[in-house]
Amino acid sequence: MNYLTVQEMIKVILSKKKYSQYSLAKEAGTSQPTINRTLKGETAPKYKLGKAIEALYNEVMSKGE
Repeated sequence: MNYLTVQEMIKVILSKKKYSQYSLAKEAGTSQPTINRTLKGETAPKYKLGKAIEALYNEVMSKGE
């Protein structure tokens, strides 16, 4: 089984849902700068953010968007 990092899940969500970083941040309950720093690998996400991103990723993948 392949596991994705939060960074990889963010990339998938942004491309498949055509979200902006701001839209994703709002949906995940965080700020756009936090999404940007996580995406660039500058910071590791907190557990709560990681779980929110994972839930959004699973939603995107289950819908086949």
